[in-house]
Amino acid sequence: MVGKIFLSLIILSIAALIFHSSLSYFTPDFSHGFLLGKKELFEGIYKYGFYAHIISTPIVITIGTLQIFFRFEKKYPKLHRNAGKIYVATVLFLAAPGGFIMAFSAIGGQLSELCFLLLAMLWIYFTYKAYQSARNKNFKDHKKHMTRSFLLMLSAINLRILTFIFIRFFQYEGVEMYTLAAWLSWLPGLLIYELLQYRKNKLSL
Repeated sequence: MVGKIFLSLIILSIAALIFHSSLSYFTPDFSHGFLLGKKELFEGIYKYGFYAHIISTPIVITIGTLQIFFRFEKKYPKLHRNAGKIYVATVLFLAAPGGFIMAFSAIGGQLSELCFLLLAMLWIYFTYKAYQSARNKNFKDHKKHMTRSFLLMLSAINLRILTFIFIRFFQYEGVEMYTLAAWLSWLPGLLIYELLQYRKNKLSL
């Protein structure tokens, strides 16, 4: 339990930092940072996807973390259902579509674009499947799909941690570093989970 609390505090702390840093984007500065060179993009749909994503991401990180680590469904089933509905709606209508729109202009060119497009589409798919499974009272599948959704959600946290590690400890930075960090932020975790599920299913036969 102590480990869960510690890990959840780390995730929520980084989510708070993400929220704090995103406040500066409401008076966008195109001379440096993430928005460097993206002034023209703000004249189109990118702006709406960008704001939808940065506003909603801290919300889904907070709800997802609390749901996964503290298992409200046992003691507070109504709270679990209502929080889950907010999570699903926020992912499906704000966070993931916003990420999908932003993916077409991702730093790093086509490899980064492909990474974030796949991430957004898989996030939508697994989150919807988790909702659908819950509606059908298939809670075993609901848990699996929601875990997948949570792992993809963590990419926002992992990407920042990885970029910090690469720059701070390996002096590795630039477009190639960002592209590598983007793929590592979600793909290994999802693949490991799928391998564990496959192994578990094989052992249960």
